Order: sequence, then structure tokens, then C-alpha cells
Amino acid sequence: MENLVEKKYIIRLFYLIILVFGINAQQSKSNEEIVYIYNSANNEYYSRNYQRALQLVNEVIESGIENQEFKMYFYSLRGLIYRRMERYHEAINDFDISLELYPNIAVLYHYRSLAYEGLGRYRDALLDINTAIELDSSTINYYIERAAIYISLGEYQNALDDSDYLLSIIPNFSKAYLIKASVYSHIEEYEDQLFYINQAINLDPLNYEFYEFRGRTLGGAGDYLAALNDFNISIGLNPDNAAVYNLRSIVLRNLAERAENTAQREEYLELSRRDVETYRRLSGL
Repeated sequence: MENLVEKKYIIRLFYLIILVFGINAQQSKSNEEIVYIYNSANNEYYSRNYQRALQLVNEVIESGIENQEFKMYFYSLRGLIYRRMERYHEAINDFDISLELYPNIAVLYHYRSLAYEGLGRYRDALLDINTAIELDSSTINYYIERAAIYISLGEYQNALDDSDYLLSIIPNFSKAYLIKASVYSHIEEYEDQLFYINQAINLDPLNYEFYEFRGRTLGGAGDYLAALNDFNISIGLNPDNAAVYNLRSIVLRNLAERAENTAQREEYLELSRRDVETYRRLSGL
């Protein structure tokens, strides 16, 4: 959810700082080295090579960063890497350092809120995302994230209010309908849940997350063939999403139990085993 914000903010402003401020004369690495390492770390991050990205960022941080702007960006990037590695306490610490340097940058509060979510600290996450919205009320992703936090807190009406606000400024915004579907999923209102996720898919038929969500919905209702079809579509749109392979493996096992003959049962079980292997590979397990 936050990738577009990261790319827009980290990369663009990093280069702006290079052009406007340059590097402090006491910096131990040259301008070219800093740019090269940052680019490399950023590329590794978006390629999900988090260990390598961390190694590159640490190379600069440990060498000492005199320029405050650079320090903020490198600590922010390391915080993002730590979050992806589920090292949430370390991520929060790095975002704290960045916010001490620049306390009025909205996206930093957004990043830290995501790390708090990883720890289940939803009240802290809510405080940070509210601060992000106060500083920058125009970024749509912040409202989407806040709605997700409200759902985690069981504050469903607040989540629906955020979805309605999004629809008021962007009519037919598909992710607003996903928020509504998520709310009704949590309160186990199957028909409303299915209605709103169908609305989202009709508006954005190429969003793999929507098919994953509907597959979960249909699978939970015992409609395993329909769930299998949605998981197949989701994987076709994004073959690198590990979670869907795990979900599909479960559906395939359920279909195996309902199989009409041994050959069909063995086919479903073999497909399920393959999905488990793919899930483990993509998850690094």
C-alpha cells in the first residue's frame, strides 16, 4: 500500500537534496558514492532483497553522515527495510531518529504507523496516521491506512466513515469499496461483504488484491470452486504474492475431500503440495 508513497517521496526528494544542498565537506563518502549506494539499496529494497539492501544502507550509516537531510533519508530507508524484515522495534527506532530531525514530514509518521501495526500497537499506529493526515490531508493512502487501523481496533463505523469520505472526493474509488467489504467481513455480514468486493472488482478488474479478498470470502462460505477461480486470477495478475498460494493450497485440500474419485482427489492434493512449496519459496521459509 505504501510503495507509491515511498517512491514518490524518498527517491524524488533525495535527488532534490543532492542538487540543492550537496554533501557536507566532512562527509566520508563522495557525492557519487552516496548516490550509487542509495540507488543500489533502493533497487534491492524494491526487488525484496532486504538483506542486501540493509547491508548497503548500513555501509553509509556506519561511515557517518554529517548532512541531516541525508541522515533522515538513509535512516528512513533502513526503517522501511527493517519493517519488511519484520524487525519492527528497529524500524520504529530508525523512524524516531528521522522524525527527530524532521518532525513535520507526514510520510515518516505513515511509515512508523505501519511498523506499530506490525507489533499490534494499533493505538500508536492511529496516533501516527492521524498526525500524517494533519500534516498532509491530500494523500489518499493515509485514509486507506487509517481505515485498516480502525478495523483492527474494531472501530468499524470510523472505517466506514473514511470510506465514505474517500467516495465523496473520488466517486467510484475501488479501494473505498474494499474498506467496506473488510468491515462487513469482520462483522460476518456475508452478503454485504460480497456485494462490496464485487463493486471493487467491477471498478478495477485488474487488482489482484480484490480477487484474493473475494476468494477468501467465497472459501469461507464453502464455495471452493469459485474461490479457486478467484485465487487463480489473483496469481495470474501477481504471481509473486506468496499468501495466495497458501490460500489456494487450503482450497485445493478442501476440494480433495469432496472429490468424486481417487484420481481427482490425488490431482487436487498434488496441486496443493505444489502451492505449499511455492508459498514457502516466496516467503523465504
